[in-house]
Amino acid sequence: MGPAILKIWNEKEAWFQDRAQAARVGAIVVERLADDRVQEECSYLMRLKWHFHMGYEEVSYAELQEYVSEEKMKVLDELFVHIANKDYAGIDDWVEWYESELPIVEDRWLQENRLIEIDQYSDEAS
Repeated sequence: MGPAILKIWNEKEAWFQDRAQAARVGAIVVERLADDRVQEECSYLMRLKWHFHMGYEEVSYAELQEYVSEEKMKVLDELFVHIANKDYAGIDDWVEWYESELPIVEDRWLQENRLIEIDQYSDEAS
């Protein structure tokens, strides 16, 4: 990918059609790619989600390449091609594809909160 996205890396006002599209993309990154059991990678993926919304550089493309697995970078690079081309329909297709193809990550946070819910239901049933 590289050069095309690098040219617009900090010109984020045109990355997405609107805030709703940016939020949907951010949800894929957070819920389906970021896994808090892989702390360093998770940190950079969370920073990418914030990068979508901030006026400054929250994370660089080079940092993503260094800290995010090759498999997940391929997924992100697909997104970055659509962003670089201002292909908003392609971004929507990317979101729909990965919503159906990638499960929500069962990380520690999700597991702990599920246990809290189970405890609450157990207390209510008693």
